[in-house]
Amino acid sequence: MHLKPVNIVSGYSREQFTSEFVTPGIPALIKDFILPESQEILTKWNYDYFKKEAGDTLVAVHEKENAHLDKATSQAGNTMKFGDYLDLIAAAPTESRLFLFNLLRERPDIRKELQVRKLADNLLTWLPFLFFGGEGSSVRYHYDIDMSHVFLTQLHGVKRVWLFPNDQANLLYRLPWNFHGLADLR
Repeated sequence: MHLKPVNIVSGYSREQFTSEFVTPGIPALIKDFILPESQEILTKWNYDYFKKEAGDTLVAVHEKENAHLDKATSQAGNTMKFGDYLDLIAAAPTESRLFLFNLLRERPDIRKELQVRKLADNLLTWLPFLFFGGEGSSVRYHYDIDMSHVFLTQLHGVKRVWLFPNDQANLLYRLPWNFHGLADLR
């Protein structure tokens, strides 16, 4: 396997970004994706802020995603208050994670704080999800069956991401009509 570093870019026009990255399907780390008027969220959006703003919101907590490679998705193990979940992941390593918790739909006032550059058509900026996982949590490899352009903004901690080109999809043991595959890439 030949691993390549991801391009780190900034200052791209919509046309430039589309022709150099979107059309050929090349991933990029965009340094200026969040607009300057929203830059404060990079420090403001922390566990204390989210607990204050939405700590009483009930969330479905998922466990050990990689334990169920033969299933389309894992079921939530239990529910708890969002603030309690944030305390849990801050306290110690855990595999507990939130999947498709749309805090920004639950709290549209928080959504208004995030303004991003529109660098290409068909971006999912209208459907922002926040994913949370503690140290030690992971998800099995997945893909978007609609081939949408997805943006990942890491606000806290470290995340390892492996990206595979679409022309390798038939080698990844994908489940039909699903967004997961059978291979455990760990």
